[in-house]
This record gives sequence, structure tokens and C-alpha cells, in this order.
Amino acid sequence: MIFEMTKNKQFLILLVIIISLKPVRLFANSIEETQTMNASYMKGLSENYYFEQNISIDNDQSSVDFFKTIKTVVILCPYITTGGPESLCQIAQELKKEGFDVYMLWMRTGSLIHKKNINGVWYLSVSDIGTAPLVYQNDYNIFNLNKDVALDSSTLMVVPEIWCDCLTFFDGAKKMIAWLSIQNIHAIDKSRTVRKLIDKKLLYVMDCLHICNAPCVETALKDWGANPYLVQTYINLKYVEVQKEAKVENTIAYSPLKGAALGKSFISKYQNYDYISLKGLDILKMINSLDRAQIYIDFGHFPGRERVPREALLRDCVIFIHNVGCARDYDSFPI
Repeated sequence: MIFEMTKNKQFLILLVIIISLKPVRLFANSIEETQTMNASYMKGLSENYYFEQNISIDNDQSSVDFFKTIKTVVILCPYITTGGPESLCQIAQELKKEGFDVYMLWMRTGSLIHKKNINGVWYLSVSDIGTAPLVYQNDYNIFNLNKDVALDSSTLMVVPEIWCDCLTFFDGAKKMIAWLSIQNIHAIDKSRTVRKLIDKKLLYVMDCLHICNAPCVETALKDWGANPYLVQTYINLKYVEVQKEAKVENTIAYSPLKGAALGKSFISKYQNYDYISLKGLDILKMINSLDRAQIYIDFGHFPGRERVPREALLRDCVIFIHNVGCARDYDSFPI
């Protein structure tokens, strides 16, 4: 497992080493136009846009060529505390360590993203931008977006797959989709552009690169026409380094956010156990809770390479997981 964490971190380091620096152009004085991205913007886009604009990238295009002008990275992230956002925080932290200007743009339900045109150049605006959840503020050295950013070749916009229909809002910048799952994409309305492209296996026409964190997701993306890069995020080394504590007999740890209905049914059936809820914990409290538990249960739908079951194994828990999604793929989830 230690080897796996080291190897996964090397993927991230490889990703950032190939990016060369270029100064972001300065602001002009006059504001000519503003635009706001919301749900109606994403729903109104036709898949024909990609063909009309002729902006697809070559599937064999070198990532070195794609990254060579980038200085600033902005990562859109949902305001929740699950494995996907934590993976995005890890990518942000590794990029920042390599000297890049990296910012997280945290999106709550109903959040709006604004951009403004200054003398022909579009800039991402910092208005109406939230801060990171407290647990990520404590565990990762990352910055919230705190300045306007030019949407040009010096900027990389990273967007999770659930919002990839909004990519065209950031035209002018380099773009990347972080596929944290494949199951979640099937919940998106079939009228949305990305669903149409997936159904027709035409993801290659999108003007972006694709990264994913699990082999089963990589396989699906290739089937949908993309040429993804596998970048597996790592488990925090504290799960190996922190001194282990004694287990508490008949104690089970669980996440109330994962498979809530099945979890409640399990707890109702096995009431003679003590249960520890793993909700809203920072890393040290999480380690302490897993140390006390003899068993970890996870009845979620495993849309990606879930983190907590692997962390529980490192703290000597016996795990019970739902046999669905990525949990069924041994290469993605070797447990």
C-alpha cells in the first residue's frame, strides 16, 4: 500500500513537471461586456457546437504541447466533503508545490460564475465565490480563487465531469475534465450535451484533455471516444505514519452519506454494536475513529475509486462494501 501511494503521487508530479511558465497578461482599463454561467447556459448548448467550432484536439496530441503555456490553474469543485473533492484538493496541492498559481473555485447549489470582457480578453471574475470546507482548509495548503483570471492559453480550467457541459463558458483557456466517476454522469439529463456525445461515442470532439483516477473509468472513457490520462490520487501518508490506537470491541465505523438507506437497515438489524459516524471529520479525527472501529461498512454506489475503505484498511479495519460500481473492478479497487 505504501508503494501504491508513492506511485500515485508520482503520477501527479509527472503531470505538473511538464508544464512550463508564461506570465498572465495584465488588465486593461475598460470593461466591455459581462456574462454569467448558470444552469440555463449549460442546457442551451447543442452538441453541434463542437463540430461548428472545429475545436477538437488530436487524440494523439502530446500533453507537453497542451501544457507548455500554462501558468495558472483554476479547479472547479463542488462544496461537499467526499472523495472526489479531496482528490481535486490533492491535485491542486501538488501543482502548487511545483510553483504554479493554483486556485479552487468552490461551487454551492445556486452559485454563479461570472466573466468579463476587457478590451477583447475574457477574465474569470471572483465575485460570488465561496471558501473551502473547513476540513480541506485544515488538511491542504490550497487557495480559493481571489483574483480575476484571464481566459487565455496561460490558464488551465479543470472541471469535474458533472459540470463538463460548462466547458465552453471558459473558451480561450486550456481545459481539462477530471472524471471522478462514471456512474454520476448517467444521472445527467439525456438532453444535455455531454450525454449526447457519450451516447454517440464522440467525446474526442471536445476541446479538452481528460484525466481519471480509476482504471474502470479509463476503460469507459476510451469506449466513449476519449483518450484519457490515468492520474490516481494518493492516500495521505498520515494513515501510515500516525501511531495506531487500540480497537474498541463491537464498534463499527460508517459514513451516513454513503448508501444511507442500506446503512440504516444494517444498523437497525445489528443494534448490539456501537457505531461511529464518519461525517465532517478532519484527518486526525478520522484516523482516531477508524482506529477505534473493528469494522468499516460502506453501502455507497462507488462512482469512483473511493478513498475511505482504503484508509480503513490501513487502520486495520475489516471492511464490508457494496458490490457495485468501481468496487466490482479489481484493478480499480483491489480489496
